Amino acid sequence: VKEVEYQNTPTLNAIDDIAGVSAIGTFSAPFATIVPEGVTAYCIKSADGDYAEMTAIAAGEAIPANQGVLLAGEAGKYTMTPAKDETRADLSGNLLGHSAGAAKTLAESDNAYILTRVNGTTAFYKGKIGSTLAMNRSYLSLSTPAESVQIRLDGTTSIEEINGNDADAPVYDLLGRRVHSPMKGGVYIKNNKKIIIR
Repeated sequence: VKEVEYQNTPTLNAIDDIAGVSAIGTFSAPFATIVPEGVTAYCIKSADGDYAEMTAIAAGEAIPANQGVLLAGEAGKYTMTPAKDETRADLSGNLLGHSAGAAKTLAESDNAYILTRVNGTTAFYKGKIGSTLAMNRSYLSLSTPAESVQIRLDGTTSIEEINGNDADAPVYDLLGRRVHSPMKGGVYIKNNKKIIIR
């Protein structure tokens, strides 16, 4: 018997072309996992035209087994810990397919779009049929063909409403929701600037 490290450590790669996101990656697993501190997990429940609307998984909820997600946070490698009693997020209607537990050969029926960067634009681009998606990753599955699908965070427009430079100014998450108890290591918006709570 040989002990090997399980691939539950996704890497978030730095990007500079999606508002409110400094690094992004995809993930899935054959078991439910807890989103680590400083990371936000998203599912995609709608893709209209050239954009995919990302919906955040609520804090304290776990990613269910065999569900693809996007992860956003600071660039680096993160460990996805198996969930125990945490409530599983409701990802019904999630358009993200997965390669949970084993690498996946993309078939025509997958209608797979892979998250990648082309000519400085991070988006989902049509995956090549017969190519292999690494284990524990995700892809966007679309029924209507597109050249590429860009990412848009839901609720980000409300961030523009934050004004002033006050030490007691309210703190918002990257979706523009007010946060009363920011978590250490989290990325937030305060005084119209992105901050990290230390």
